[in-house]
Amino acid sequence: MNIENDLNIPPDAEPVSKKISRIATQFLIPVLLPASSAFIACIAQRRVSSRLDQVNKENENVKNLLDEVANLRDEVKFLETRRGALTSGHLKEIQQKVLKDEHDAFLKIAADLDNMKTLLQKRQQIKCSLFTSRHHRLELEDQQLKPFSYSRSYDKELGLYPGVLDILENDNYCDPHGSKHGRLMWVYMDLWKARAQLRMFKRVVKRIQDA
Repeated sequence: MNIENDLNIPPDAEPVSKKISRIATQFLIPVLLPASSAFIACIAQRRVSSRLDQVNKENENVKNLLDEVANLRDEVKFLETRRGALTSGHLKEIQQKVLKDEHDAFLKIAADLDNMKTLLQKRQQIKCSLFTSRHHRLELEDQQLKPFSYSRSYDKELGLYPGVLDILENDNYCDPHGSKHGRLMWVYMDLWKARAQLRMFKRVVKRIQDA
C-alpha cells in the first residue's frame, strides 16, 4: 500500500508532513481562501473608490477653471471695447506709448507661456511613457518647470506657480492614442493667456487714466 498517497490510513501511521498537508487542505484552506478573496476584493474596491474620488476632484477642478476662463474672456472683451473708445480719437504720444509698452509686455508673457507649454508637454510625455525613468520627470519638474514659473515677475497676477503645482500633482491624463497627453495643463494654458490679456488691458486703462 502506498502510504504517501492514501489519505484514509490511520493517523498514527500517517507521515507528519502528509498529516500537515491533509489538515491544511481539509480545514485551513477552506477558511482562509474566502477570507483572502474578501481582503483582496476590499483592497481593490478601495483603490477604485480612491481613483473615482481623484477623477471627480479633477473634473470639478477643470470645471471651475473653465468657468474662470469664460469670465475672464468676457471681461477682456469689455476692456477691448473701452480700449477701442480710447483709441478712436487722436491720442497723445504718451497714450500711444502706453499701448505699445503694454502690448510688448503681453507678447513677452505669451512667449514665456509658449515655453511653459513646451516644458509641460515634455513632462507629460515622460509621465505617460513606459520607457522613460521617473527620475527624468522629477528632474524636469524641479529644475525647470518650478523655477521658471516662480521666477516670472507676473507670477502672482497670473497664478503661474500655483497652477504649475496643481498640474504636477493632479494632471495624470494620458491620451491612449498618444496625440495629446494631459488635461489640466491645457485648461491652465487657456487660463493664463486670458489672465495675461486681462492684465494688459487693465494696465493700459489705468496708465491712460493716470496720465
